[in-house]
Amino acid sequence: MTPDRPASAATGPATTVDVLHEQALAWRILTHTLDVRLRRRLIELVTADEILLGDACEMLHAAGLTPLPRPWTLVLGATITCHTHHPDLTGAHTTAAEIVDRVARRTLGEHTSAELVDAELAPAGQACTLPGPCRELRAHAHVATQIRATTPDDADHTATAARQRLAAAWATAGVSCAQHTGHHTEPDPGAAATLDPDTDAPLTRCPPPAPHGVLRGDVEAADLRRRLAEAAYEQRARDVRRALISGLVYTGLGRLAGEHRPYALIDDLLRELGLPGLPRAHLYRVAATVPVTVPASSNREARRAAYRLLRDAAAHVPQNGLPLTGSMHVREPEVTALTGGGYAVAWHETYLVSLRATHAPRLAEAAVRIQLSILADTVAHIAQVPLHTRYLGRRVDHRLDPDHD
Repeated sequence: MTPDRPASAATGPATTVDVLHEQALAWRILTHTLDVRLRRRLIELVTADEILLGDACEMLHAAGLTPLPRPWTLVLGATITCHTHHPDLTGAHTTAAEIVDRVARRTLGEHTSAELVDAELAPAGQACTLPGPCRELRAHAHVATQIRATTPDDADHTATAARQRLAAAWATAGVSCAQHTGHHTEPDPGAAATLDPDTDAPLTRCPPPAPHGVLRGDVEAADLRRRLAEAAYEQRARDVRRALISGLVYTGLGRLAGEHRPYALIDDLLRELGLPGLPRAHLYRVAATVPVTVPASSNREARRAAYRLLRDAAAHVPQNGLPLTGSMHVREPEVTALTGGGYAVAWHETYLVSLRATHAPRLAEAAVRIQLSILADTVAHIAQVPLHTRYLGRRVDHRLDPDHD
């Protein structure tokens, strides 16, 4: 359960600085608890394969929080030199490549790969420490591995540390890193992530406000601190809500299947965090079949022509103000070749209508009629197209606005 919100305290003779200090601390703890619980719950959803790690990171970033740790691909380059007894380039290159790859795997992990390119073999001169005849191999090393990081800055810092460890390990194995040629990092969306709610959503203590001794007796200043802490919580709650709704509206939450499941999941998550759930609406699935005749030379071309003719009335591009959105229930068009040429296409379009105020099937159909009326100049008898309406119940509204809901 989310902790109770701290009670407000009005300034006045009976109000002490100590009480206001405790209330400011309570608000900060409430904000910290919201942050940690959001991270823990998102980790659980990612681990359960309910949402994609990338979507969870985007929502945390939008809420002003550090994204979850995830795999990043690290590619680094270096110019290396080593001494060898091999008199030919092939043998020297093979031996050095084995050493470079083996040390890289041992240092950075088994998922690491390393290769040497542009190798050159030259006399080593007096710098060689090997007994007997000696040559120096110079080559460019390309290393690819995975690191774990949260942000680009974190990935860059981790990459620098990995590069330094690798250079030291190579030096121990007799391979000198003459020059680093840079590194590149980017998130790896295809890599599996291992997350732990206890370590990746750390339950650290909430840092308390600054010591208030300088404010002792100054009730107005102490009350201002409390109000700022309260405002910070309210802002964080709004940011979290906006981020979750944005993730629902703009990403679809990745792997989630079903027309209503993603909305129910975010609604449950908001309530678990102690925030109001998503707004409800009466939902209707309204199906329309629009017959058109199009000139075409094949079924595929006929489908494309029908789509171009009817796309302005599609469910995913509602006219301004209409409570419409697309439905996941899709029915393929029926295409029939005509004897005199051309094709007859029965185009099926399914709309999801959301009415928050009242249960009104006729109003839902009227909204669809208005959407279809945009085709009045191109499709004959569009006003007489039959509609088939199914009431889905009162559910989470599918038409959400992150800035207002």
